[in-house]
Amino acid sequence: MSYLSILFTHMNQYQTHPEQIIKQLFDDLFHHLVLSSFKYVNDYEQAEEIVQDVFVKVWQNFEQVKLIKDLKAYLFKAVKNSSLNFLKHIKVRQKFIQDSEVLAERDENQEHEVMSEFEIKDKVHEAVNKL
Repeated sequence: MSYLSILFTHMNQYQTHPEQIIKQLFDDLFHHLVLSSFKYVNDYEQAEEIVQDVFVKVWQNFEQVKLIKDLKAYLFKAVKNSSLNFLKHIKVRQKFIQDSEVLAERDENQEHEVMSEFEIKDKVHEAVNKL
């Protein structure tokens, strides 16, 4: 009998105490899942946070999760997807920062152009007044 089969057998016995099952999964798989996430995010603390978030979702959706046949594969896939989503979020944030910097620079250049326009008008008025 496989590890997960035993776990699912116990899961039926502990329906009122799913925290015992999740704790066992966490204790057995946490390190492996963190290493899996680390391959993508290249940051150990972030990898730990991603894995913890996955376990929180497992806890929140325990009734649906206990129907999954290969929970170990599910957890690794969930960690992979969460890691990739984290990277996508970082990329979006970096693009936003880059776009913000470009807009700020453009606004600054427009300010100088407006000031130059006022300076030109002032000089034209000065020249007209001298006539």
